[in-house]
Amino acid sequence: MSLTANNQSDRVLELFVNGGKIADVQPGTEPKFAAADLPPLPWTAELRLPTGRTLLTLPVASGSVVRLSNGSQSPGIRVDLSCGRIELFAIYPLLGPGPGPGRPGDCGP
Repeated sequence: MSLTANNQSDRVLELFVNGGKIADVQPGTEPKFAAADLPPLPWTAELRLPTGRTLLTLPVASGSVVRLSNGSQSPGIRVDLSCGRIELFAIYPLLGPGPGPGRPGDCGP
């Protein structure tokens, strides 16, 4: 099990898990955090602006990663902001469309 914070925005973000700060996530990076470096499951993972505003919240529980005969499923969430795309996911990256434009002011405090 792992948790990845994909920050393709132009902002430094903060990763919190279960209310505790885990790391700063620099712009243009995609750090992966092993379960051994995180609190015990279940997790409530959040990407926040340094001002404290939460941009994404992802719950991850034991059994939420499922391997299927034709692939796998794992929790993940993304948002397209005017300052770039951000994602949180457990194990497997998200698939889907290219980044959208966001809305003016959505990267503010």
